[in-house]
Amino acid sequence: MFCPSAMILLFTLATLAWSAAVSKVSNSILRPYPHFPRPSPSDCLQMVPKPWPDTVRDASGTAVAALGWEEALVPDDVFPHLQYLPDEGSALMPARRNQVRLLMAGPGVSYLLSGTGTLANVKWSQARMVLDSGSLTDFDNGYAGTSGAWTDRTGKVWCFYHAEDHVDIPRMPGTFIQGFYASIGLATSKDSGKSWTKHGAVIRTKAAKIVHDPSRTDQGAGEPGVVASPDGNWLYVDWSDHSRPDNEGVRICLSRFRISKGVLLPNTCRTWNGKDFSSACLGGEAEPVLRGELVLGSRWNGDALEGHPVWVPKLGKYVMVYGVWPWQGVGDSSLVGTYAAFSTDMVHWERPARLIHDLSIPQAGRSLRWEATLLPDGGSDSTAWLVYGHTPRWPDSTSGRGHRPVRRKLLWLP
Repeated sequence: MFCPSAMILLFTLATLAWSAAVSKVSNSILRPYPHFPRPSPSDCLQMVPKPWPDTVRDASGTAVAALGWEEALVPDDVFPHLQYLPDEGSALMPARRNQVRLLMAGPGVSYLLSGTGTLANVKWSQARMVLDSGSLTDFDNGYAGTSGAWTDRTGKVWCFYHAEDHVDIPRMPGTFIQGFYASIGLATSKDSGKSWTKHGAVIRTKAAKIVHDPSRTDQGAGEPGVVASPDGNWLYVDWSDHSRPDNEGVRICLSRFRISKGVLLPNTCRTWNGKDFSSACLGGEAEPVLRGELVLGSRWNGDALEGHPVWVPKLGKYVMVYGVWPWQGVGDSSLVGTYAAFSTDMVHWERPARLIHDLSIPQAGRSLRWEATLLPDGGSDSTAWLVYGHTPRWPDSTSGRGHRPVRRKLLWLP
């Protein structure tokens, strides 16, 4: 999603409205809630990760988890040509014992990383591009980034990916980043992620694509996250809505598919509309399940995006890891970061707890930690791996580098 074409998504947020309100119009003709600019670098506090245990507390002050050291998941001397990983959510593929297959989006395409061991000590041996963008007339003509996956009882993998249409959408003002209209694509694999068959777009916003408009350079539905219900009846796919109705921030919406006898029914997709799951997934009404206001106090104070959920048996709850981006002059910019929220039904979320205090959208010359996913730690219900992209300095005109995968051990507290 973010480099060449992938830097698009959230870097958009960091660029599109960076210096002032969206347009220089008088207050008398502004919408009720003007689109405020994002915070400047000096507004965003950053924090060096602490040694284990770095205690994570929710809004009430209750300790919910402990985090270990941050360390490279893919060392700098391994696949050095790969930068800007992960650009979306990360997903483990089916693998034999003591083998790791990790699906990650890179700069416009997606890779399968293979190695031996576990996520704690993996020795990587291969990185192979497995999913590419489509032709000029396809909905994914500019970008195809895997972001979440589920394996059915037959071993078939169902992957949901961030797809971008770049045609007739200008670059983001003042940047080299190509604008986009995003949709959620579906692809399947019968060989543990080595090869994929695309099945087209399955989720799209009601808002149609707007062309040749420099003020609308990030649009559509993107950055999906995937989790199955513990009863095995539903597959939930959350996604970031970049439509910004009434100038509110990017928000997280939710669709779901029916699972029957351990197999996904792809034609059963329906989207949450605020009352039930009855809206069409392609262009139907969508009501967000998670907004920036959960942390920032108002939906007009900033963005909530890039949600990647898991079911945690120890807690008996879903946990959504997502990014928060406050807007300068409105939201408290010290609240920027990656958060976890908790739910029993994927619709109602509460108790946000900040996992990472760093920029959650790329900004030239600044540290970045983003696109975090919780991955399982073997057979343990008490621990997991928090995997995300990090760079100490996002590239600018003088130096820097693209983000690379890092990991932190997470322990759920009683």
